[in-house]
Amino acid sequence: MVPAILKQIPQFDYFIFGSQQTKDILIETYPNLNIPENQVILNAIPIEELKTKAKAFQPEFPDKPIFVSVARLHSRKGFHKLMDAHAQLLKDGFDHHVIVIGDGDEKENLKKQAESLRVTKSFEFLGSLLNPYPYVKKADFFILPSESESWPLIIADSLILQKPIISTNVGGIPEMISHEKQDTSSITKPAKCMMR
Repeated sequence: MVPAILKQIPQFDYFIFGSQQTKDILIETYPNLNIPENQVILNAIPIEELKTKAKAFQPEFPDKPIFVSVARLHSRKGFHKLMDAHAQLLKDGFDHHVIVIGDGDEKENLKKQAESLRVTKSFEFLGSLLNPYPYVKKADFFILPSESESWPLIIADSLILQKPIISTNVGGIPEMISHEKQDTSSITKPAKCMMR
């Protein structure tokens, strides 16, 4: 399938990339590919609408550090690894709570893993929500353990809501946040870090 797509690229008049990382990988992987005139265009975010949605209600959280994630439940999103780390941190005495918002084909596997690790009460699955932003706004940290990404909008949303972000260093994420640095050119200036 990939060779067929690559053959089509030179036929386009103009090519739009969703992240600089995607463009860089394509050029590095296929240096002889004749890419037409192109540009990186990032998704637009309705900032004021997002801030309004984040104030729609106040979720109830346990009185401990809260980590929230919003993503499709797919194996490449890394929630199985996050759950292993969560269970180990609990054993090490760091009491905290993880809330995952989203649905997908890994849901049942993740629920079985939670039962096996005995973390069903501290690693919570809320399913898909039309408005996850109040959870992101109230959380102590936003966390995204993905094994691969392009340019995840939820990271941009979390920056707008001024949440500290813990994320894997994959895809377009390094374009959005820098390890242990605050980007003064970004929309907001929360503390940010990446996990490896």
